[in-house]
Amino acid sequence: MNKLDTFKIEVPADVRGRHLRAISARLKTAPRRRRGLTLILIGAVLLVPLAAVAAESSLPGELLYPVKRILEPVRALFDQEVVANNRVDELEILVERRVARPTIDHPIREAETAVANRERPELRQRLDALIERIEREPDVGPAPPTTTRPTVDTTTPSTQLPETTTTAPVREPTTTTAPTRDSTRP
Repeated sequence: MNKLDTFKIEVPADVRGRHLRAISARLKTAPRRRRGLTLILIGAVLLVPLAAVAAESSLPGELLYPVKRILEPVRALFDQEVVANNRVDELEILVERRVARPTIDHPIREAETAVANRERPELRQRLDALIERIEREPDVGPAPPTTTRPTVDTTTPSTQLPETTTTAPVREPTTTTAPTRDSTRP
């Protein structure tokens, strides 16, 4: 007797068939799972750059602003002035939108910190002009919307159609009396 014969196991045909079908079914579903995972990975790879582009114009308090702040150090590897430029640009937009003073204080401090470490006088001048403008203007919220109303020229007489009046015929009130019941009638 061979030593391997002692480890030989006989599997009935129906059990062997079930196992083979189960293995075959798993092999068929495996590519679908890989396809789904591949689509998720491709979506994530495309979503990150799109979010970065969309976040580039975001302002403090907006949904994508944290994404912008996270990506700035990466951009700073190529352009060291990106943080200072972004803070001054953001502050400029906030001033144009006339954001109230308490809300704009934090962006002012961030812009001053970012510009303080830079050797760009034009950025410093822009920031100083913005701060001066903020201090000059009263502490109010957004500017009221401008509405344009048509102006009426009162210096020249306007040509109007002659005024016509119509009178309705006057009707005399009519009185109607209800028939009364004669008390003498039975």
